[in-house]
Amino acid sequence: MAPLSSQDYDERHFQCSYCQKTFRRLEHLQRHTRRHTNEKPFACRCGALFSRRDLLRRHERMVGHSNSDDVQPHVLNDSGLSKQSADSSLFTVPNNSVPADTSVPERQNIFPRTPNSPGLFTDIAHERFSSTDECISFNCPLTTAFQATQIVPHCANPTVTYSDRFRLLCSLGRVDKLFPGHDLPSISALTRYMAGYFTGFYPHVPFTHGPTFKLESCSPELCLAMMALGAVDRFEYTSATELFYLSKALLFDSQQCRARSQMNRVIGVSDPDHTSRKQPMDEVRCLLCLAQFASWQSDPSVREEAYILQSLLAQGLRSSGLEETTESLPLHWQEWAQRESERRTKLFAFCFLGIQNIAYDVPPSIWCDEINLKLPCSCPEWTAPDETTWNLLRANAPGVQGRLNDTLEHLLSSHPVNHQSAPPSPVGNYVVMHGLLHKILWSRRSMSGNLSRTFSADFQSVLESALQKWTLSWQQTPESNLEPLDPNGPLPFTSSALLSLAYIRKCFDASPTRRIFTWAPVEIAQILQKSLPVDRTQNTLLAAYHATNLLSTLVKLGVQYFKNNQAVLWSIEGTLCGLDCSIFLEKWLRKTQDTIQDKPLTGMSKFIVT
Repeated sequence: MAPLSSQDYDERHFQCSYCQKTFRRLEHLQRHTRRHTNEKPFACRCGALFSRRDLLRRHERMVGHSNSDDVQPHVLNDSGLSKQSADSSLFTVPNNSVPADTSVPERQNIFPRTPNSPGLFTDIAHERFSSTDECISFNCPLTTAFQATQIVPHCANPTVTYSDRFRLLCSLGRVDKLFPGHDLPSISALTRYMAGYFTGFYPHVPFTHGPTFKLESCSPELCLAMMALGAVDRFEYTSATELFYLSKALLFDSQQCRARSQMNRVIGVSDPDHTSRKQPMDEVRCLLCLAQFASWQSDPSVREEAYILQSLLAQGLRSSGLEETTESLPLHWQEWAQRESERRTKLFAFCFLGIQNIAYDVPPSIWCDEINLKLPCSCPEWTAPDETTWNLLRANAPGVQGRLNDTLEHLLSSHPVNHQSAPPSPVGNYVVMHGLLHKILWSRRSMSGNLSRTFSADFQSVLESALQKWTLSWQQTPESNLEPLDPNGPLPFTSSALLSLAYIRKCFDASPTRRIFTWAPVEIAQILQKSLPVDRTQNTLLAAYHATNLLSTLVKLGVQYFKNNQAVLWSIEGTLCGLDCSIFLEKWLRKTQDTIQDKPLTGMSKFIVT
């Protein structure tokens, strides 16, 4: 397709009546308007609503009934948009005859938009990627079997009752020596904190199974840890810190009780209280929540707690087992949900320990080679609201997810991508990307001499091929979207941010010199200015391209808007990836400026700069 001229680019005849934004094509305006109205005109007889007809048909196939009569006539004119989406050639394998590009292309925005969502990035990303057709070639479309969306995640919103609060208060008697006469916030405040956990923390780390979650079945320390994270989401930091320390004290008391119980069993003394203690996985969940809380607090005394919690988390993971358990089929919904939640807890704990390396350059306590767990299930299975729906979805599931180690081995091998295999879940893509980052870190640390040494050309090629395959896997995932505020969750966007980081770490690593752990902005900036420069190569060009794409999100949303809503818009990982992208891009641009006379801008480098 020939590139648009500047005159064609400026001819926008269709204007949005809500925000006055203009569009060149009517279908773009119609799609954009649905983001303002949050319209989902295609209804199933079971009550589910969808913004596109092909999504409704996907739902009908999964639940096993037809519902074509329920399609509303006034939206049938939009069929062209669905066909355009189905025929899209964006999801393709790069042609070997052109410079390989492994960027994450923009998909059709197939998700309903919340009324307050800015909705800018998707439109502009579409135009941005369309304008790079001269540099990028995609010519092997995937099957349309994967082009669908997930069921909107079920977010539990448990109400804290008087009996729940009373149970938590009674549990504080175990640590009364540390916190004598300590009270808890009111019932309404605790309910607010639990809601904050599910609306703020859960979308980024979905290991709690919302449909089967019951507050009374959780240990007191886990409840308080979840409430501490929820209080942070509600900007009630004093209450959050108090709940954090209470949860930590209860957790340590439980560990001491378990140690005494083990000693009593060894010496043959009966333990009358052994039935009252929870399984070790509750402790792992609690440790993960507490470590997530402590790692990013501005108070140094709280941050120091994170080092102890990370060590305990790694120990708890190994104690709970990093091998896949043998399933006795068929499983009931409750049993399946418990096992899937445990699997996700372990995988998210592995990812959290990897984030510590990204942020502070500390060696991970758990390496990906130690983990022999399956990747998480599909989104529809995880979000099924009841056992009947779950059975229907599970019966029509496209296949069983592979194991993390097997997936990483396939990505790093010379085998091509299997387009007919079951599409991975967003959580699966996220975990696998952390595994690839671990491989990059492991390889860099195993190199003798300076950690800033570059990889060999052969290993660079292996990593680039792995990132290409991962990108195709991300594209196959029905829920993948480049919108930070997508109502279905931020993990696809976070994964794409980690992809940008992987391209940068593949050819440049500033983490040993960043000294982020000091939390001293001036000192960090001064050190970064003295860090090593970058070269102008094909690898650094790809890294600069991906860094530009990630940072463009911030620009399109608006710097001031982002500044005042950063906690809502981006995860910690998005912020860390943005920092690495900024550092790398600044050095790449300086190198380009210094060498532009000897090596003029061409192709993609010209596109990035201009």
